[in-house]
Amino acid sequence: MSWATLFITVPLTLLTVLFTVSNTADVDVFITPFDPAIVVPLYFVGLCALGGGFMCGALFVWIQSSKMRMKKWQETRRADRLEKELVEEKSRFVELQKQNLNTQPPKASEVLAETHVSQAAITQSNIHN
Repeated sequence: MSWATLFITVPLTLLTVLFTVSNTADVDVFITPFDPAIVVPLYFVGLCALGGGFMCGALFVWIQSSKMRMKKWQETRRADRLEKELVEEKSRFVELQKQNLNTQPPKASEVLAETHVSQAAITQSNIHN
């Protein structure tokens, strides 16, 4: 925990405990003007107000963070898609390497023979032109 959190939380907790211990008298709570009163201890009213404030704050933070959760979800889906594509590309690369290993490179004598034939063809075409 950071010092700022402790600086706020500890005094608030102490005040809540002191309020609860010192206010045990019963009070009448009216939900609406037409309903009969509900008799509850005063500390219950205070704790309910603090709990309601906590829940409202938690809801506010949850709503604010929904944008980041959505972005995280989208980025996770994108990363999964790219990982799948990477696996496919790696397997394709391995297949191409296997194909290249299976094909034998031409022998030097074959390359020289092809070069000699093509040079002879060029020479004859130059003679006829």
